[in-house]
Amino acid sequence: MSKFKVYVWTSNQLMHCLPAWAFLFNKFWPWFQDVTVLGYNTPDFELPDNFKYVSLGEQRGPQYWSDDIKEFL
Repeated sequence: MSKFKVYVWTSNQLMHCLPAWAFLFNKFWPWFQDVTVLGYNTPDFELPDNFKYVSLGEQRGPQYWSDDIKEFL
């Protein structure tokens, strides 16, 4: 089975959930997978080596979320 891209979106308010999510993802995913996390403020904690963080700029509110994702893609 070939690898595919995994993207995870987060907000500044839910950033604290990311370390636990990353740990569980790496524990239960069947192979080493690169993951791109899309958020706003840069996290103040370390992510696993297979995780890459991309800032979407300033968090302007939920009504702009899809605009930020569309611009990234």
